[in-house]
Amino acid sequence: MATKEKNATKADLLEATESYRDEIQHGLRAVEQMLGKTGKNALIITGALAGTYLIYRILSGSTKEPKSKKAIQSQVNQAPMVVEASTPSIFDRLTETVMEQAMMFALAIAKEKLVEYLQNQKNETVDGAS
Repeated sequence: MATKEKNATKADLLEATESYRDEIQHGLRAVEQMLGKTGKNALIITGALAGTYLIYRILSGSTKEPKSKKAIQSQVNQAPMVVEASTPSIFDRLTETVMEQAMMFALAIAKEKLVEYLQNQKNETVDGAS
């Protein structure tokens, strides 16, 4: 009799173990899917911001390496103080305008993606809470 009870208890424990294992695996799959969506959205936003920055750097033409403080100070001390007033050319103004428009476009895309991501997060938390 004790053996039957022991076998029944063992079978119940094995069944409970399988049930818990299935629940844990289901929970892990849900977390994987959520992290996948979040990661994709974060990559899209980061890519848009990086693209905007690269476009800005390319169009602004500032590819010079930063100089050390000593080199800058020696150039300032040696250079004569001559200030020339120059008017920007049409090409300079056009480049600046195109650069501003590209930055605004890229920032608008990044904003839309960020709002979409935040809305999805809000909806998921509301759905998870109810």
